[in-house]
Amino acid sequence: MADIEVHCGSCGSAFLVSESMAGLVATCPTCERQISVPIPEGARGGERPKLQIKRETTLTGGKRCPNCDGTIPDGAVICVQCGYDMRTGRTVSSRGMGAQAAKPLFALLGVVILGGIVWTVLRLRSDSGVIGDAPPAVPVAQPAAPAAVQEPAGTTAVAEATASIESVVPAVSAVAETNEVEQGPSLAEIQEKLTQALNARYPMFTPGSAVVLRRVNGLVHRGTLVALGPESVTVHTEEGDVEVAYDVLDRQTRMLCDAAFRQKYVEHRSKQAVPSAETF
Repeated sequence: MADIEVHCGSCGSAFLVSESMAGLVATCPTCERQISVPIPEGARGGERPKLQIKRETTLTGGKRCPNCDGTIPDGAVICVQCGYDMRTGRTVSSRGMGAQAAKPLFALLGVVILGGIVWTVLRLRSDSGVIGDAPPAVPVAQPAAPAAVQEPAGTTAVAEATASIESVVPAVSAVAETNEVEQGPSLAEIQEKLTQALNARYPMFTPGSAVVLRRVNGLVHRGTLVALGPESVTVHTEEGDVEVAYDVLDRQTRMLCDAAFRQKYVEHRSKQAVPSAETF
């Protein structure tokens, strides 16, 4: 019985099998691929070819790949020889398989690198003593200096006049002392002279004039004088009429508004100008 020469279509090698294997499946000794043994020309006319049934399970276990006829182990879904996927019926390239397999590895590598960076930062902060220290003090903004108050042009002369009321008293006192030595003026005469000097140089506010009222707490009212009452002064400002009591004004402003306060001031300074009460 002659042997049959079989050529492997996978690796290209040729090998001989027994004629009894005609029409059956043989295994390539080089690549171990299952190859169908051809039937010789002389044997085809003498006997009917046998019906060959392709088995899904090989003799060594597993199943055959429908794409390359290779062996797929039990439980596997992808052929390692050609990349055929039993689930989708498509061939998966080795490059795509490698990329899919590398994705979890890259993700794990990224987590490891991030963890190392966090650990390094915490270690450096711990070594430098930053952790646990008190937070730095927040600088407190200093309040801006109050802007200078610009007074109306009509009130500048009044402010200058009220600032130097005290300068009148020494002059009047000197006159009173001179007259006392020469003529011996009375207390009433000294008061009259002091009143005249004050009225001449620093007259009191009159209704309708532009005034500036300063309180002892620093608050300033600017406007037109409306009326001078016995206990308060009324001034018309941009917000309307404002009534201010005399006892909340500073001494210089009250001297120009309150007639009773002005008279008490004159009496007090007149008594200081008289050397002794026995003169009267």
